[in-house]
Amino acid sequence: MSSSTEEVRAHYDREAADYQSRFSSGLLGRLRERQRADILALLEPSPGDAILDAGCGTGFDAVPLMELGCEVDGVDISPGMVEIARERGVNARVGDLHDFDLGRTYPKVLCAGPLEFCHSPGKVLHTLARHVAPHGRLVALFPPPTLVGRAYQLHHRRNGLRIQLYPVDRMMAWMRAAGLEPDALRRPGPFTAVIRARKHA
Repeated sequence: MSSSTEEVRAHYDREAADYQSRFSSGLLGRLRERQRADILALLEPSPGDAILDAGCGTGFDAVPLMELGCEVDGVDISPGMVEIARERGVNARVGDLHDFDLGRTYPKVLCAGPLEFCHSPGKVLHTLARHVAPHGRLVALFPPPTLVGRAYQLHHRRNGLRIQLYPVDRMMAWMRAAGLEPDALRRPGPFTAVIRARKHA
């Protein structure tokens, strides 16, 4: 079981001010760049693309996508994270990934990192699927239950958060139940996997 929504929100409000710098340099920065390379390879962003960044944080992925000419909307549970993302030019708003509704769909949806903090990832994937346009794609990054994944889980536990690890086949099953068909898988690092799934008409 993951931490409550309130615990996650409070944690990332506290982390917001230093989050961008911590994940932009050193070992964490290098790992995050490897993840981004695989995310971009599966998302295939092009100038003019409308993209939803679900769990946008401080705009870590949204800003580079905007620099590529994409139009990015962001959603995040943390008001502190959203405030910084807005300062960086992201059209971001506060929302819970379990039940947010932007009233529109996107040809490309990115969910890079928040799934391990969600108490019901299957419900989140259904919510995300509702925002994917017909023939559109969802790209999701998450931690499988590898040895390094367990260490990642323990790291968060020591910082007061309980996160979940997901086997790849279970994540794919949740995606199919949400009306998405997985068609590509990459493993950018020792504790993450990236899946692309497409939505039928």
